[in-house]
Amino acid sequence: MNFVTKLTKSGVTLYVLPMPAANTVASGVLVNVGSREEIMPNEAGLAHGFEHMFCQGSKKFPNKKLLFEYIEEVGGYRNAFTSQERTFFLNQVPFTEFERGVDILSEQLQYSLLL
Repeated sequence: MNFVTKLTKSGVTLYVLPMPAANTVASGVLVNVGSREEIMPNEAGLAHGFEHMFCQGSKKFPNKKLLFEYIEEVGGYRNAFTSQERTFFLNQVPFTEFERGVDILSEQLQYSLLL
């Protein structure tokens, strides 16, 4: 896989993976926060919990349902995962909806309601 990295105006690195054979493009943002620095047992699962909180809603999409529908209504997919070192927020959309994929990443990371 050959990811292309793009630096956004805000300084965030966007990872892009064009998949021409599938007529789709995947994009994601890698956040350098994971579970390794959690103090056990009081902070166990905190990084993963924040991952879920960032997927609950934003200013533009005030609840989880609207956030997911924005991608799914064009046949897209979104997800996130947390490891010991990092959290990665990603989506996959048709090529024609690339801006939508970037928009949703921006919304959930910059304007999350942290519900």
